[in-house]
Amino acid sequence: MRKSGVAFTLLLASSLALSASVLAADTGEPNDSFDNAVPLPNSESLTSYLSFSGDEDYYKVTAGQFGLFQLRSPAGLDYDLYLYDENRQFLMSSTTSDTFDYVGRYSPSMTNTYYLKVVGKNGQFDPNAAYSLNRITKIYV
Repeated sequence: MRKSGVAFTLLLASSLALSASVLAADTGEPNDSFDNAVPLPNSESLTSYLSFSGDEDYYKVTAGQFGLFQLRSPAGLDYDLYLYDENRQFLMSSTTSDTFDYVGRYSPSMTNTYYLKVVGKNGQFDPNAAYSLNRITKIYV
């Protein structure tokens, strides 16, 4: 009896440790609303995770006259990208079934604040497969 109790305790402890490491993978949390939007870094790129069905990740970004953003979904998953203005009004979305989604906006103002939302189509997610979100600053013709 004592051995099985120890084994159960070890199994439970390792399960909890595994769960904690999976949850820790989503470094942007809590960013599930406009109010908790995480700034898109100046490095122009980040990776993060959708951790559960219905998870939505919000980002806040300041861009110049032209803001173009790219979402790369994890292999085998379809994530969508939405763009909102500084007043949280919907501007556009990219909901294609391709690996890459793009949204962009031109404004005569030199400083614009935008919000980006990443969401899994039909609740798709994988807490172990990262998506990447990129700010595109150079376009070559």
